[in-house]
Amino acid sequence: MGAPTVGAIPATTAAEPNPSRLDAVMGILSVLLVGGFFVDLWAHSHGRVDDSFFTPWHGLLYAAAGLFGGVLLAIALKARRNGAPRGESLPPGYGLSLIGAALFLAAGLADLVWHELFGIENDVEALLSPTHLALATSGIMMVFGPVRSAWAKGPPVSFPGWLPWVAGLTMGLAILGAFTEYAHTAIEAWPEEVVSFDAGRSDLLLVSVDGGAQTRLPIEGSDEVWMPDAAPDGRIVVSVVVGEVGRLLVMNPDGSDQRVVFEDTSIFHHADWSPDASMIAFTTDVEGNTEIFVVPADGGDATRLTDDPSVDWGPSWSPDGTQIVFTSDRDGDPDLYLMASTGGELVQLTNAAGTEAGAAWSPNGEWIAFDTDEAGNADIALVHPDGTGWIALTSEDAFDSAPSWSADGSQIAFSSDRGGESDLYVMQADGAEVRNLTQHPGGHEGWAGSSWSGDGQTIATNESGHTPYWIDPFTRQAMGVTALLIQAALISGSILLVLRHGGLPFGAITIIVGVSGGLMTVISENYWYIAVAVLAGIVGDVVAVLSKPSSERPSSIRTLAFLLPAFWYVLYLLALSVLGEGIGWSVHMTVGAPFLAGAVGLLLSFLAFPGTTKSG
Repeated sequence: MGAPTVGAIPATTAAEPNPSRLDAVMGILSVLLVGGFFVDLWAHSHGRVDDSFFTPWHGLLYAAAGLFGGVLLAIALKARRNGAPRGESLPPGYGLSLIGAALFLAAGLADLVWHELFGIENDVEALLSPTHLALATSGIMMVFGPVRSAWAKGPPVSFPGWLPWVAGLTMGLAILGAFTEYAHTAIEAWPEEVVSFDAGRSDLLLVSVDGGAQTRLPIEGSDEVWMPDAAPDGRIVVSVVVGEVGRLLVMNPDGSDQRVVFEDTSIFHHADWSPDASMIAFTTDVEGNTEIFVVPADGGDATRLTDDPSVDWGPSWSPDGTQIVFTSDRDGDPDLYLMASTGGELVQLTNAAGTEAGAAWSPNGEWIAFDTDEAGNADIALVHPDGTGWIALTSEDAFDSAPSWSADGSQIAFSSDRGGESDLYVMQADGAEVRNLTQHPGGHEGWAGSSWSGDGQTIATNESGHTPYWIDPFTRQAMGVTALLIQAALISGSILLVLRHGGLPFGAITIIVGVSGGLMTVISENYWYIAVAVLAGIVGDVVAVLSKPSSERPSSIRTLAFLLPAFWYVLYLLALSVLGEGIGWSVHMTVGAPFLAGAVGLLLSFLAFPGTTKSG
């Protein structure tokens, strides 16, 4: 005797409608819950959050979770008062949803504690944080309530009865997609051709004080990133070049909330925070020579502090905010000068042969570090603010420049090419214990300045000459195939899960694939992906109608499991070729990738439906 068809569901004695009013309500609440989650993701990806757990976006998410759990708890308590046994206080399928709601709120409290203990997560670590994984797991337990209810009663296949359980399954797939966004085809178009890249560009680089952790922070739309400076509160200001436009850009220490505080056709450099972080001094070109300006840290009009035919550059505030030291060639050679932070009369500090530049005031105000080429090559030296007490800290046959002080004044970071390439080095304030922190072959770090974080654990600098990870051909191929494998498995697995428990109504695949994929564009803004996801779903629905998948005919299930992800990836590549910059993969990759996507679905179909079993 053959196995039952896919659509055959065991009889049930439940008297409640199929779907019930509760199924419809919980389907809607599932959409609200996951909608709140994606609003929070949108806020994070668009720099609308700070280093705090208490945000409007979290409020929306946890309010939706509270409403979800509150409805189920009220139903359960009412049933208990009416004498229902504890295990039957909720309709089949919703007990796990209530447990999930309780776990969700508990995970939220744990997340608050986790943030206090270990800080706010960034990038991929935010997706692997134990508390965030607990939130994802409990969220799936919640939204799968209508799905489990349909499995218990037999999923309705006539419209609109199937909408609640399809909504729950779609929201579950959306959560899984969000937690694999580091390898999602809607987030990064890895097969797309990289039109151009200048290997000489400069990016912002964060380096731990031991050199063990080094992180590049992307600056949106930038061609060059120069001379970062960290404020006492952790914010970083950088000089950014975008085409022919210069910008002063302020951001959080993790690169979020990037805001332009000043923009012009001139190129800005040597940005430096005032001690109270209310103003930013910088250098810019004015009618063929450079001058010193200050601008409010929140943006506004810039105030000119110097006005001379000479070249003035490299301002650094005194710790009390009353003075600024900078370099000027107004007396012939570039020397260090002092002026009030409001401008006015100048005091010359150095008068040596050669160039003295890159001034940086020590935190206690006792010393000014700078670089000088008096000995024929650049070295780091110290001088008191009254021009006395000159001390040489380095004497290597190399170009040592751009010193910056740690917050406690015990160490100095600087750039040096003593190893053959420009690298970021650190030494004690007396010149002892010199250490190379970067050592990137082909890369050049620190040459445009550096700045320490307030806790002394991280140094912000710049790096140029490297090939970013996203331009490397192997990386683009490997990440593209990784995204393909993961998302093909999730999509195929979701559809096979439906087939394991009942019929597959026409339109269900379009909603499951289209909506879950479309939601990911909230993070990436690759809105063309919505059309790809919806079209892939329509193709899946058409294939399902033609193949009529049934466990009595395993080949029909294999056909759908192969063709759905394969067509999805074909459409994806076509969209990139038409709407994007074209396909950067070889013909071998382009042809083989859709086949591999189909192979993932095919292999999963053998797990879900091993085939018919004959007895006797």
